[in-house]
Amino acid sequence: MERLSQMINEAVKAAVWVAPRFGNAVKLSHVFFTDDFVLFAEASVEQASLVDRILGEFCGASGHKISREKSQLFVSPNVGGGLSADLSEVLNIPLSTDLGRYLGVPLIYGRVTKNTYQQVMESAVAQAKGWHPSRISLASRATLCKAILNASPLYTMQATAIPKGICDTLNKSCRKFLWGSSDTCRKVHLIGWDKICLPKHKRGLGLKTMHEMNVAFMMKIGWEVLANPEAL
Repeated sequence: MERLSQMINEAVKAAVWVAPRFGNAVKLSHVFFTDDFVLFAEASVEQASLVDRILGEFCGASGHKISREKSQLFVSPNVGGGLSADLSEVLNIPLSTDLGRYLGVPLIYGRVTKNTYQQVMESAVAQAKGWHPSRISLASRATLCKAILNASPLYTMQATAIPKGICDTLNKSCRKFLWGSSDTCRKVHLIGWDKICLPKHKRGLGLKTMHEMNVAFMMKIGWEVLANPEAL
């Protein structure tokens, strides 16, 4: 795969591979994962032919084979239907309007809505409903909140910004379970949520506010990009 990366970089430096540029950052032509890769190029038949040629040369030299029927071609909504079909024909890769998920995280293009991460919310809420808070002590409920309800969404939150409505629902689910409330019976919340989320050394329970955690993760990514733009 390193050789393929070199071939793409050489084409970009020679200005024959037209890679998109994001702001003032470096041009983004390809991203490699463990068993997948994503290529970025201008939506033109010439660029599609170049991509097809480079992939063919790499496969011929390395012995690797690309499963094109399992690959996806995603184009901007601004690209016309005729050109999209031509690109698909040149690359022999089917068109797609949904990139699906990678390692459980949705690959998003366009506006993020509450429905985009509905699964994250439903998973945590379903876990809370499966327990019986009346049979568990307050200390045990707090432990479950930290170990599962607070922790399960963090994997997705490390990579993307979650809508605040989803975060609020996750907090609500955690509050209800902590105080033993249900859809039919609302218990008194003896302490405010802001105090519950304080660290233990400040007399809180150390629970996390989901939106604040998500913002912290996004700030970490932002700092890494600012400190090392070439990391892209």
